[in-house]
Amino acid sequence: MRLILLLIFISLTACGQKDSLESVEMYSNALDEHRNLSVYIPENFNENREYNIIYCTDGQFINKEYKNKLDSLIDSKSIEPIIIIGVHSNEKEIPNSYFEYRNYEYVESLGIGETNSDLSNRFKNHLTFFINEVPKEIENKYHLKVKNRYFYGVSNGAGFGISLASYYPDLFKKYILYSVAGAEYKNLNWDSKIYPSLVIAYGDEENENLIGNIVEFSNFLHSKDYKHTLKKYKGGHTREDWLKQFIEDIKLLK
Repeated sequence: MRLILLLIFISLTACGQKDSLESVEMYSNALDEHRNLSVYIPENFNENREYNIIYCTDGQFINKEYKNKLDSLIDSKSIEPIIIIGVHSNEKEIPNSYFEYRNYEYVESLGIGETNSDLSNRFKNHLTFFINEVPKEIENKYHLKVKNRYFYGVSNGAGFGISLASYYPDLFKKYILYSVAGAEYKNLNWDSKIYPSLVIAYGDEENENLIGNIVEFSNFLHSKDYKHTLKKYKGGHTREDWLKQFIEDIKLLK
């Protein structure tokens, strides 16, 4: 009996445990603070297999609803097993300010002219945290073999994705960007043959100015002959609507 239990344990260790949504805390040297991440691991995770990995901003959105939807899609073979690394944003309010630290982490121009060194460097330091520290920490922790890396972001988090794509066009294969806000793209200048795929979506109930800015960004991409996908979904600027659209778009990842 003990031998049987030992063999079961070895099998589970080699192939991974049942799917889970784990909360991970890590220290960021770049930001000089502890940060939280939500990590979705598919059922029967196998360290010897390559996985598509989605890195997303505002990782606190990756909750049990996402887990249940992903479990269902994988069980029905609508998508292949995938890993999601949700990097939480810092939603702490800045004293005597309209903004949260999150806004400075995602929108580069907010830090320009700031006398507070933390705020003036927050975008740059968060960029280092997101592209260097997080992948190293999590991919090593779970012994991940990477097939492709993707990016998912909403609102200012989607705007941050555009900055990422501008500075590091080879970092992610595809960007899924919803309700893009605070995007800074005027200096975007990709090689005409080498640039990431963009899926951009917004809700028909969103603020007219926001919709106008997103359409303007799409027109800019057209003017540069950068192929991309622009979608309009039914709904607004809400987590529920973003989840519905994400579940549709994730089926298209390859």
